[in-house]
Order: sequence, then C-alpha cells, then structure tokens
Amino acid sequence: RQLLMVFDPSTPHRTAAADLLCLRQGGRSVSAYAVEFRTLAANTRWPEEAQIDVFLRGLSSTLKDELAAREVPEDLEELIELATRIDRRRM
Repeated sequence: RQLLMVFDPSTPHRTAAADLLCLRQGGRSVSAYAVEFRTLAANTRWPEEAQIDVFLRGLSSTLKDELAAREVPEDLEELIELATRIDRRRM
C-alpha cells in the first residue's frame, strides 16, 4: 500500500483536490487566497465549473454576501477579478 502511494501518479491529483476542498480565504486577501487556489487547482483534473463552486465556497462570508447581490461570472478568472475588486474596495 505504501509503495502504491509513493508511485501512484494519481496521488498528487487526489492530494491537491483534498487540499482545495479544505482551502479557505480566512483573514487574508482574495489575491492571496486566489494564488493558493490556482496553484492547487492546476494540479487537479476538475472542470472549471467545479473550480468556481469550490472557489466561492472558500471565500469569507462577508465577500460571499457581497457577491450574492451580483451576477456571479461563469468564468473562474472573471470571478477572481470581481472578488478581488470587491475585496480591495473593502480595505
């Protein structure tokens, strides 16, 4: 089993996916959160729609409230840009 964990090529994808599901913005900026999010997401095989859902889920509740009053972009990069703009205005 340990040998399989070391040499199984799918393990990094599973690890990145698990880390991505646990990732939260917390008290940091959206920009910092997005950098870590993109790094982990690049190592998964997830479609963009799933990445958008997980990105939204990890945002702070304050930012989620701000986004609730807007139309959420269907493109991950546009969503990150919008969330970053909102975050910068709040600072």
